[in-house]
Amino acid sequence: MRARDLVTLALRTATSSAETEWPLQSRSSVPHGRSEVPLPFDTGVLLGSQSRLHDTQADAVVSLSRIGVEDRLFSDAAPENHVEFWLVDSDDRAQHNDLAASLEDAADTLAELRAEGHTVLLHCVHAHHRTPSVALIYGVKHCGLGVDEAEHAILSTLDVPSISGLLWDTASLIARRAQADRRRAQEISGEITREPKGWYDDELTSLDDVDSDLSPVYVASMMGDISSDEYALWFNSFAAKAAAREDTTANRPVDGRGSESP
Repeated sequence: MRARDLVTLALRTATSSAETEWPLQSRSSVPHGRSEVPLPFDTGVLLGSQSRLHDTQADAVVSLSRIGVEDRLFSDAAPENHVEFWLVDSDDRAQHNDLAASLEDAADTLAELRAEGHTVLLHCVHAHHRTPSVALIYGVKHCGLGVDEAEHAILSTLDVPSISGLLWDTASLIARRAQADRRRAQEISGEITREPKGWYDDELTSLDDVDSDLSPVYVASMMGDISSDEYALWFNSFAAKAAAREDTTANRPVDGRGSESP
C-alpha cells in the first residue's frame, strides 16, 4: 500500500464517496486541452493540460489537479514518478490550506524530478493558473531567472497576454522572495555588490541609520509587499524626520560645561 492509497482511504472515510466518484473514479472527465509545450528556460519541463496525460512524451508527471485511478502513469514500474498535488483553482482563500507552501512544494518536487534526469509533464486541467504558477516559482527559485524574465517566458510559452488571480499572485510573491534571497546570498558571498538604484541614491548615503531603518522597507518594496508609490511616501517621511532630528540637534543650546541642555 502506497501513500496515495492511504490518502484515498482517508478521503473515503471522511466523505463517504462512491467508487464512481473521486478519488476512486477510473478517469477524470476533462475536455480536450492544449498540447504540451516545453519551457524555454528548461526544455525538460513540459507544460500541458490534463487531457494530454495519456499521450505525453514525458517520463515523469507532476499533477496539480484531481485525476482518476487510471490516469496515474507508471503505476506498475515507477509510481513515484507521478506526483499529485490537489490544488484548487480558486481565488477564495478559504478554499486553500496553506496555498504558498503547496505551490512551493510542487515547484521543489519538479526540481527534484529534473535533477534525477526525468522529462516532466507539469499539468492541471487547462494550464490556466495552477501550472504557470508552479512554473514561475520553479523558474526563479531553481533555474536562476529573474521574476520578470520568468513571467515573460511563461506567458510566451502559453501564448497568453497575462495571467491573474490568487494563485499567480501568490506564486509571484514567492518568486520575488526567492529572488531577494538569492541576491542577499550573492551579496554575502561577495559575488555581487548592492548598489542603490533610483532617485534616492544620494539620500541613501547621507542618512546614518539607513541600514537599520530603510532596509526592511526597501526589501518589502522589492518583494512587491508595498508599491513604489508607498515606498516613496515612506522614504519622504523618513528623510523629513531625519532632517528634523539634525536641525533639533544643531539648534539645541549647551550649558557652561559644553554639554547639551536637557
